[in-house]
Amino acid sequence: MDNIKKSKDKDFEFRLADIVTHSFYYTNISKKIKKSIQDNTIMKVNYGMNTNIKKNTVEFLLGFFINDKISKNELCKIEIGFIFNIVDLEKFIINDKFISNQIPIQLASVSYSTFRGMVYEKLSGTSLNSLPPMPIINPTKLLSPEK
Repeated sequence: MDNIKKSKDKDFEFRLADIVTHSFYYTNISKKIKKSIQDNTIMKVNYGMNTNIKKNTVEFLLGFFINDKISKNELCKIEIGFIFNIVDLEKFIINDKFISNQIPIQLASVSYSTFRGMVYEKLSGTSLNSLPPMPIINPTKLLSPEK
């Protein structure tokens, strides 16, 4: 079965070629602290994109971070890259930018939904598994600059 997906734009075809874990770190916390961790943590998600026109690839990078509000210590850091092959990538990029927002939105959608499951799986069985799961978000919001 061919795993190439076509977007609404007939010319845009992509497939998820690889998933690379760039970093995975978490701190075990004591049971005493575990009860109050939901009230004392900050969760943040960051993203980035790297394109390689010669290879027709885009790496969509996602980072998930949990910090303690009080001590400011980093409790968790997970950074994963989702590498997509895009047919004729050069047709969709001008001056290092995509000509349409739909391409990054589609890549963000596939990457983020997969990332949520991976974060859940990596944290299950750890002292951080009592935290609420990563929220479901609109990929457009993920790509919007913070205000």
